[in-house]
Parts: sequence; C-alpha cells; structure tokens
Amino acid sequence: MAVGDKKLSLATLGVVVAGGVLGLGTFAAYFRTPENLGLYQVANQDDLEAFQYLRTLPRATVMAPSEMSEGLFPITGHKPVGTLIFYGNRLNVEKFFWTGTACGEKEAILGNTGARYILSSRSFGCNWELIYHEHNRYIYRYTPTNE
Repeated sequence: MAVGDKKLSLATLGVVVAGGVLGLGTFAAYFRTPENLGLYQVANQDDLEAFQYLRTLPRATVMAPSEMSEGLFPITGHKPVGTLIFYGNRLNVEKFFWTGTACGEKEAILGNTGARYILSSRSFGCNWELIYHEHNRYIYRYTPTNE
C-alpha cells in the first residue's frame, strides 16, 4: 500500500465519520419528544368498556363522537360514521351530536349514514332502544321505521 493510498483511505474514513456524526445530529431530535407535545388518547377506560360491549353485537355502522370513533373500528370491528381525521363524514357526526339538532333530524342523519348503533357520553331523549348504560356511556340501537 502506497503512502498516497493511506492518505486517501484516511480521507475517506474522515468523510464517512463526519457524515455519520452529521447524520446522527440531524435526526437526534426524532428520539426526543418535547414535553409540551402530548399524544392524544383514543379512548379512556369507560370508552373501552363500552367498546367491549359493542364487540358482542353484530357488525354495523356506529354513530359516535369523532374522538371516540378513532378507536372504534380497531377495537370493535364496527364501522364509524366519521372520525377526527382519517375516515368518514365528520360533519354528519358534528351535526348529530350538536345539542340543537332535533330527534327527527338525528334520525334522518342515522338513516342517511346507515348507522344502527349510537355510542355517546350523554343520553338522548329520542325513542331509541337503550341497550347499554355504564359509567356515563350510552349505547342505543337504532331501527329505522321502514324496517
């Protein structure tokens, strides 16, 4: 090995080491999560218990608040009407759960979306069959009038 080859090898090694150090420095922030950045919680314990009950029911579309809907399909296998970001029509969900929406309008939304169950953290004064009520979680069965 000639002297020139050694210098080339050392230079190459130096470039590789410098590149590695720069690469690690560049991506080091990916391994540290800022304290002010928290992960959102898909479901709490009360939601999970309601999801466990839903799992026992025949698969259908479920009207649930967008926040609860994120965990609905992976845990229960039921199809949500809409989630926060990834799936469905969140506007239908927001209109359904808005307190100013009358039962007739809610039923029209349920009919248009094909929802057969309603999961909520509050009760409704509509004529739907209440099939679950634990820890402030309500599950109603919706049967369209034409069935």
